Amino acid sequence: MSDLLATAAAWLSDVLAEHVSQSVVYWRGATAISLSATVGRTDYTLERSDGTVETGVSVDFLVDRAALAVDGQLITPARGDRIEWTDDDQRRTYQVLVLPSAQAYQADPRHKRLRIHTKLEIVQAL
Repeated sequence: MSDLLATAAAWLSDVLAEHVSQSVVYWRGATAISLSATVGRTDYTLERSDGTVETGVSVDFLVDRAALAVDGQLITPARGDRIEWTDDDQRRTYQVLVLPSAQAYQADPRHKRLRIHTKLEIVQAL
């Protein structure tokens, strides 16, 4: 008997990549990786040591885990990496963001797709 959840997850990943994704460029240093990503968001809350509370929104890029590779080696999103997304005649550069209670990304249960958390860094008109 096949794993119905695995089959459904693979189908959903394919649908997102084909119908709901946009082209982005993932940068690690001078190395660029072109890939498809679905754009999302994550709301977060940060409680500081002085008792103040800060809320924010992360712009998230959902990508196929296998597409995030350099020289055939899978990489893990990390602080300092960037994602460029061109939309509405603007090139936006996002910096990978490590959320207070998480990593720079979240993986689905089978580690097929990653949700990479970012914050807007630069907007350039084209």
